[in-house]
Amino acid sequence: REGELLKKIHILQKRLHRREKTIKTTQNIIETLKTNHEHNTDLEKILLNNFSDSKLQIILNEYHNNNVVSTQRRYTQEMKQFALTLYFYSPKGYDTLRETLCLPHPSMLRKWLGNYNCEVGFLSEIFKYLETEIPQKQFLKDVALIFDSMAIRTQIIHDIKTDKNRGYVDYGDILNIDSQDLATEVLVFQIVSYTNKFKCPIAYFFINKINANMQAQLIKCAIEKLYEVGVIVRSLTCDGTKTNLSTFKLLGCNLSTDNMKTFFEHPQNKSNVYCIMDPCHMVKLARNALAETNISSKAGLISFSYIKKLHTIQEEADLKLANKLSYNHVNFSNKKMNVRLAAQVLSSSVADAIDFLRTSGDKNSINSEATTE
Repeated sequence: REGELLKKIHILQKRLHRREKTIKTTQNIIETLKTNHEHNTDLEKILLNNFSDSKLQIILNEYHNNNVVSTQRRYTQEMKQFALTLYFYSPKGYDTLRETLCLPHPSMLRKWLGNYNCEVGFLSEIFKYLETEIPQKQFLKDVALIFDSMAIRTQIIHDIKTDKNRGYVDYGDILNIDSQDLATEVLVFQIVSYTNKFKCPIAYFFINKINANMQAQLIKCAIEKLYEVGVIVRSLTCDGTKTNLSTFKLLGCNLSTDNMKTFFEHPQNKSNVYCIMDPCHMVKLARNALAETNISSKAGLISFSYIKKLHTIQEEADLKLANKLSYNHVNFSNKKMNVRLAAQVLSSSVADAIDFLRTSGDKNSINSEATTE
């Protein structure tokens, strides 16, 4: 064990050394450019021939903007994209990097983004992009449609640009209603490519406990709008909530175990659209159901108590029977969103450990067959 840790430390130290060396080299180049006040075209040619696109753009940006007043700085499209991406992932990291590099102020980033139409509903800018890019990017033709609701803070905010109050229930152009109900959630639709690392939101709606019928209509509308620009939805993915299950039924699925049908017909090209429950969410629901209720099966009673007893025995013996059970696995009330804990509780290694205790004559594991099955 100690040898493995020392090996990992050595690998991490080497990785850190290489990173520091790269940063130092890049900073030296930037410092050279900062001290060179003359416009040297030969230098630009050297940079073009010796650096990859991303590093080159950063270096050229320093070369052109370092000795220029901030109001007169100009940024290439690549640098704009770099700045927006960095700020999206880490505003604090962006502010730190601005101390070294010539990057636009965050207010400028907001101004750039403000030129795009991102009104509530289906995002027209995204559909225009998809229609333009599909001929060159075949991976956009077949996608999965993912939808989910997320809780938001209940409040009213005045939008200066549009002179509107935001925070009420709003379905955009899909349903023109003047609701005075405050939105408690945002329903987001997103597409994900099957063959490429591409995902993109296509719509969002401010809701307050949406019903299955309305949600089914929004899904159909999303599928049809995507088909109009050349994108075919092959599957739907969502959490296993009661509303989502009812939505699948309204779309044409049959979720009964006797005659299960997990797909419905595409409204435009008559192909099948398959409905998939998010595996991570379903694993957590299964763990919660096991922990909170006693379930009966043909083999007997299924109980979470056997897992708790296994954890207690392992703690007392200070030994684990080839599983990863810990305190957080059996006392997960504050970690219900952690998928790893749920998956490890329901793993075969835990079942094997309980079976071992039962066959070894442990009294606490008697009649645990139904649970381990």
